[in-house]
Amino acid sequence: MLRTFQIVVSVLGISLLSACNQTTGEDWNTQASDVHLTGEELGALVVGNRIDYSDGGTSRIRPDGSYVYTSAEGQRFPASYDIRSDGVVCLEFPAGGSRCDKFVKSGEQLVLINQRGSRYTVTDISPLQE
Repeated sequence: MLRTFQIVVSVLGISLLSACNQTTGEDWNTQASDVHLTGEELGALVVGNRIDYSDGGTSRIRPDGSYVYTSAEGQRFPASYDIRSDGVVCLEFPAGGSRCDKFVKSGEQLVLINQRGSRYTVTDISPLQE
């Protein structure tokens, strides 16, 4: 059963969902030129790295399965993650709730698409220094 929590959270501008229900490209705000990544391709790009986004936020995706998103305002949102074979990243938050995001290549840029269809360009990927 899919329940939408009405918690206002500044995690890439989305509400938290209790289940990841998007499984096909038809559910995402993809463009015809977007290149869909496999889970293996996505993992090679993001795991063990800090990802900076066009909205000023950052994600830290650690090899141990932990994830932290930090908003441009400095709010931190820890989670655990799972990268599915279809290139979708699903997050589980310790306080409850979950959400999924999809990464695609758009030209030379990596783009995160959240479940609301908002697109965020990745501005930098760098190895974790922690």
